[in-house]
Amino acid sequence: MYRCTILFALLPLLSSAPVSVNIDDQDAVNLGAYDRARFELVETFHPLQPASAVTNDQIAEVRARAAGVKQNEAAISIELPMAQIGGVSTTPERLAFGEWTEWTNWSVCQNGERSRVRTCVSRRPALRVVCHGEAIEIEKCYVDAGEGHIPVASDPWSIEREISGDFV
Repeated sequence: MYRCTILFALLPLLSSAPVSVNIDDQDAVNLGAYDRARFELVETFHPLQPASAVTNDQIAEVRARAAGVKQNEAAISIELPMAQIGGVSTTPERLAFGEWTEWTNWSVCQNGERSRVRTCVSRRPALRVVCHGEAIEIEKCYVDAGEGHIPVASDPWSIEREISGDFV
């Protein structure tokens, strides 16, 4: 009996329903002193089509539709190195296991974080080089008073003038 009671008590919390708030006094609502902005979406949202099986007579139509999809990534043209070994040309391998270069120096502490990166490289020409581990390392940091300049107001009223816009 107790299990049913708990289930019925939690049911209103689990169901989704629109929330409406009735306010009697519109002047009591303070949305801040800032200007309000209105924006509209520039593209219409189209949900993805669910996956389904394709028959042989539908393959051409599906390929034509896929060819019309916009690419969001920039296309990069890379010339693949070709080596001559004993008069026989070798083409790049599809996959090669590489090794990491040395870490770069730590970046300047910015927004409480600093980072450094390394690159995965292979001595053999390959279309894809794989290394185990992360290519970027991020850690928390803070700016020491001796390292960076922290602006401090010389006059407490300068802050008030900056907020009010009265710079005279």
